[in-house]
Amino acid sequence: MKQEKKILYISYDGLLEPLGQSQILSYLKNLSSNFIFFLITFEKKNDWNDIENVKKIKQIVDKSNIYWIPLSYTSKPYVISTLIDISKAILKSFFLIHQKKIKIIHARGYIAGLIAYLLRLFTNIKFIFDMRGFWADERLEWGIWKRKNLIYYLFKYLENLFFKKSDAVVSLTKVGVDEILSNLNEIDSNKFYVIPTCTDLDLFYPKSSIRNKKFIITHLGAIGTRYHFKKVLEFFLIMDSLISSELLIINKGEHDLIKKLLDQFSIDSSKYKILKTQYYKVPYYINQSSIGVFFPKEGYYLNGYFPTKLGEFLGCGKPIVCGNINKDVEEIITKNDIGIIIDNKVENKNLLNSCKKIIKIKKDKRISNRCRLAAKSHFSSFDGSKKYSKIYNNLF
Repeated sequence: MKQEKKILYISYDGLLEPLGQSQILSYLKNLSSNFIFFLITFEKKNDWNDIENVKKIKQIVDKSNIYWIPLSYTSKPYVISTLIDISKAILKSFFLIHQKKIKIIHARGYIAGLIAYLLRLFTNIKFIFDMRGFWADERLEWGIWKRKNLIYYLFKYLENLFFKKSDAVVSLTKVGVDEILSNLNEIDSNKFYVIPTCTDLDLFYPKSSIRNKKFIITHLGAIGTRYHFKKVLEFFLIMDSLISSELLIINKGEHDLIKKLLDQFSIDSSKYKILKTQYYKVPYYINQSSIGVFFPKEGYYLNGYFPTKLGEFLGCGKPIVCGNINKDVEEIITKNDIGIIIDNKVENKNLLNSCKKIIKIKKDKRISNRCRLAAKSHFSSFDGSKKYSKIYNNLF
């Protein structure tokens, strides 16, 4: 092993989860040709039950310079469970840093950032804070935290500490970096990098063999906290009145809630499909779709938010309908003419106009190619990996 190339990578998200595969493994498998990774993740017990998924991930890891150290995720009791996980990661990381002579720690997210910051107090390791958005504000504005409590203020304090004490900061958006720099004095702007949520475009690509004559509207991912799913259902009903449509919902763990909301909107069971699938099978279903639709909840957190699904839909050549997010996202959609942005507060009359617009866009024979080109320009995990490589090499 080359000592100067070793990196400790920590994520509180599991590698067995779809997000871990799309936003960790897709980068590291590219980077592992030049760097050696010791990857610590926290895995949920139930995720190990998907034998097929576990096998596929282990095959990728085994082919790469990735030494995966999966730790068990502790869910209860609240707060104490997280402290237990932090303690486990610190002990394991401290051992790895000294045994393997690791010089850089890449912390993905705020919990990992706290682990890295505490380790740095006792070691000479360099610290990359990969923030992934304004996490404390996400939890507050998504309703996970009910009010601005002590934990919220603690993590906002730690957030500023990470910005100041880290050797590099990675933000998903330029808007997020501008927001940080406007609020902090005497901080080096050169250590901030913008890398949006990228996509494995060798996995997410248009498949001409999959053709569907139906107009299928697809919502991919969670619905309960971070998205206005009722707005998706309102949009679907209006679209269905204009052109016979079906609704596809790809989701893990919220099927009962989804069914309840569909019943509230009196959507017939013949008009929708709810399914759970492994990450690597998602492109098959996106390729059956006509458009991707999602409406994020409003809030300050949107300054640092970049939806993973954006690159996945575009990579498969599918246009997007979404709510207001931020300037970074909206410029990509509008300048490339690959979808429409709907204000979350619009009335049904304006929603009707938006539905008519997306039908017109979808009929454009060049739309699939435009979506794919936009994905290559902005969301390639290969290009994202090169940006991370630059950060690593600068710190080495």
